[in-house]
Amino acid sequence: IVATYLACRTTASDSLVDGAGQRPLYSLRSLTRTLRGMTDFMSQGMRPPTRALYEGFVLNFQCQLGEQSKAFMLTFLQQCFKIKDDKALQKAPPRPGGKDSDPRHYVKLAPFWLKAGPLVADDRAIKTKEGLVRFVLTPTVAGVVRNLAAAVSSGIAPILLQGPTSAGKTSVIEYLAARTGHKCVRINNHEHTDIQEYIGGYMTGPDGRLTFRDGLLVEALRNGYWIILDELNLAPSDVLGA
Repeated sequence: IVATYLACRTTASDSLVDGAGQRPLYSLRSLTRTLRGMTDFMSQGMRPPTRALYEGFVLNFQCQLGEQSKAFMLTFLQQCFKIKDDKALQKAPPRPGGKDSDPRHYVKLAPFWLKAGPLVADDRAIKTKEGLVRFVLTPTVAGVVRNLAAAVSSGIAPILLQGPTSAGKTSVIEYLAARTGHKCVRINNHEHTDIQEYIGGYMTGPDGRLTFRDGLLVEALRNGYWIILDELNLAPSDVLGA
């Protein structure tokens, strides 16, 4: 583990670039999250330990890289953890809890198990009765969905998606939420976004009295919704601080 981590740091300073064309920054936080991800994957039944460790390293060291660097890192990590069969990487472990668990409580997506939400799961990549496909899973998008499924399954940290406008960042999250039966809400950030939109505030009710109404963030926390903070880099500094 230490040798792989040090090799990743050395390679990052020499030849790797992230999606923005910058040198990636790997720190002990990256390694800590990798180990936390490994333990989460193992608690879900992923074996052997080297497979869980590989998935943890991919999640924290490979996903942020540019395409050429991604391919290099993937091959490097497979060599480090002696993973030779790509088919084994697509095989999911048994459902968490085994036969004693309710199959309605989990959704298998790629080789990962995600907790199901209260809504009926809706796979938008499957044709409707009218013959329409609402979400197209190209090979590239399928790879993004796999990485997102790993991140959601491990649940070690919030997920940051970076990319140009209209690259599909929001739609892929909405697809994953619908696929697992979760309601997904979105806050669109801009220079005029107010903290009340997040937290809530007093508003005039139908009877003319002031009543406190929860903001979208508080509402999502109370009800277990997924929430997208869209264009977060455009939010005012007071919103980011809060």
